[in-house]
Amino acid sequence: MRNTWTGLEKHPLLQHAFFIPCDSHWLQLLIKDILKFQPFCDIIAKAQAIVSAFYKANKQYAILQSKMAVPIAFVLSVITR
Repeated sequence: MRNTWTGLEKHPLLQHAFFIPCDSHWLQLLIKDILKFQPFCDIIAKAQAIVSAFYKANKQYAILQSKMAVPIAFVLSVITR
């Protein structure tokens, strides 16, 4: 873990990232930073809009779930601490 941490600290795209030696928190922060870059930020914004629309429309969400082979829940992404 420490070798990976040290190697990533030196990566030019991650110079602004704050590294902490805790795997789960470090991974959350890394993914958050990656999702800020193009094209990921546009894709995430569109997915959030779709999930938000279904969250506000219970009837349409129920119809969508009835059409799914395996119903899954839509979950909005949120910033963790």
